[in-house]
Amino acid sequence: MAELIRFDEEKIPGLISYTIQSGKAGDSWRKIWVGINANTEAVDAKIPDGCWTKAFPEEHSISSIRNSYNVSPLQLVILYLDS
Repeated sequence: MAELIRFDEEKIPGLISYTIQSGKAGDSWRKIWVGINANTEAVDAKIPDGCWTKAFPEEHSISSIRNSYNVSPLQLVILYLDS
């Protein structure tokens, strides 16, 4: 599984972000992007190319996310690309 994970090159203090090549592991989602914001302020994170859909948190499901995502303070967010 470790070979399927790529940490983002953009370094934002307090943000951990990475992409999982989940389609290569047989998942129905081709890619998964995870952003974890430990800051007390929101951060704009650059996301890989594609048209992403928000999987978590679900309260405001959004599709057609491109280029960047505003990760709320103290939040974990999961986006995915369909296969």
